[in-house]
Amino acid sequence: MTNADLVEWVNRFYDTWNKGDMAAFYQMIDEQVVDHDAYDPGAGLTGVKQTLDHFRSAFPDLHYKVEKVISDSENQAAVRLTTTGTHKGALYGSPATNKQATWTEMRIIRVVNGKLVEHWANTDTLEMSIQLGLIQPPGGATW
Repeated sequence: MTNADLVEWVNRFYDTWNKGDMAAFYQMIDEQVVDHDAYDPGAGLTGVKQTLDHFRSAFPDLHYKVEKVISDSENQAAVRLTTTGTHKGALYGSPATNKQATWTEMRIIRVVNGKLVEHWANTDTLEMSIQLGLIQPPGGATW
């Protein structure tokens, strides 16, 4: 896979999620994927589905906008995303607020033979939680 192919794959991956075609989305992930941010990083695709299905139920309209893809190899890329969603379901024990939030995410992915095989994420959950009213801004600041 060339760098250009990898950038195209990343855009197709998030576009598939945004369209809600979860069957096609999950087909892009290897059964033995190592997701360092899933509930159980050793659980493979089963663990990834558990994590992502939880987010999909909490944010049914969750949308990823790919802002930047940087690839320095044929199978790894850093991805910067802007994420939006309306909190319509429980999120890690917090009841739905019906508020919309926008936050950023940074991800590092590794793709082999057209499938996601490894994933790391850094999500601005502080910004998301403040916008949803789950926590107050630090120091009484207003957002």
